[in-house]
Amino acid sequence: MLKEKAYDFELLIGDEDSILDYFFTNYAKEDVYFCDAMNEQADYYVPIYNSDVWENVEAVQEYVERGIENGIKVGCSADLTTIFRFGYYEYYYALLDNNLDALCYNYIVGEVNKYLENLNADEMEKIDIEAIAERIETYTDGIDRDIMFSHVDEYANHIIDNITFLIKFKYKGETLGMKKSTHVKNIKSDLECLQRKQLDLNLDETAMRDIDLCISACEKEEMDTILTFFHGQTRCDDLYTLIDDYLLKRKGDDNNA
Repeated sequence: MLKEKAYDFELLIGDEDSILDYFFTNYAKEDVYFCDAMNEQADYYVPIYNSDVWENVEAVQEYVERGIENGIKVGCSADLTTIFRFGYYEYYYALLDNNLDALCYNYIVGEVNKYLENLNADEMEKIDIEAIAERIETYTDGIDRDIMFSHVDEYANHIIDNITFLIKFKYKGETLGMKKSTHVKNIKSDLECLQRKQLDLNLDETAMRDIDLCISACEKEEMDTILTFFHGQTRCDDLYTLIDDYLLKRKGDDNNA
């Protein structure tokens, strides 16, 4: 199973773990931008009662001072409690921003692990957990604050689809032959899905020719051609690398859509 990352924070106020744990719970799968959600959640966690504001103000002193330096002026009639609340807001926003990569990583890991839990031992042996972790790390490292939660969910589903796809093509010849009609039908369906996504995935002529060749082999139930085509998973992995590249490119495009 994939391992989650630890979050980077100190329990200074007492609810830091709560805002991190519930961030994706509140917005997962929604068409909400990260920056908007961080604004909303940071504001939600600002203390309401004056006594609570003053109780932990020392923990957010740095952010209060930063706010004053950035334009908040303390006059003779200034409301210090309001200024302190601004410090809390900045503190919680920074907490989310500093941990956003890990939050996205852990969400994808959680979704993928749910899928892995339903696989049998033989199927798990076919999966390179470290390679999957590296792909998730690449996607989430420095993730754009101006993309939507739904895009991260899309990538999680892409990883799951990839695992399903690769498992099918790791069967030995005799295993594939035992359930020939079922496996051929699934293989053909997945290839046709890639074929339909030609423009989105920017598949070149060579990739499309390979896909057409294997679809034809599926239709004729030519097992040797299918197994040769996916021998060592090299060409299969090449196709999914194209999908990865496409989704990585999409990371920063949602805000311009």
